[in-house]
Amino acid sequence: MAFHSDGTMHRIAAFVQKHQAVFGCLVILCATLLVYWPITGHDFINYDDPEYITENPHVQLGLTPESVRWALTATRASNWHPLTWLSHMLDVDLFGMNPGGHHLVGLLLHAANTLLLF
Repeated sequence: MAFHSDGTMHRIAAFVQKHQAVFGCLVILCATLLVYWPITGHDFINYDDPEYITENPHVQLGLTPESVRWALTATRASNWHPLTWLSHMLDVDLFGMNPGGHHLVGLLLHAANTLLLF
């Protein structure tokens, strides 16, 4: 690029430098979404999805007083992790048993974590 006497290149360079973190975040966010977007078209799998979602009657109820009470006290899947249960219940409320919606939430959480790491 040619240098213009009016300082255009200097202003552009200063703008990029000033917003370097924002550009970095945008690149990381776009790369993460691009690489993992195909997951939104996948089905549930037979690894832990039956235990957590597809065969779990508490989660399949969505967020109800009974299911929230269960999530706060259950040790199913050998763990006590109420936020995991509540998150899956919210996914059921939002997307039903459509796996694409559940995977989209996982993708968005993954993208948020990459930005936090950055």
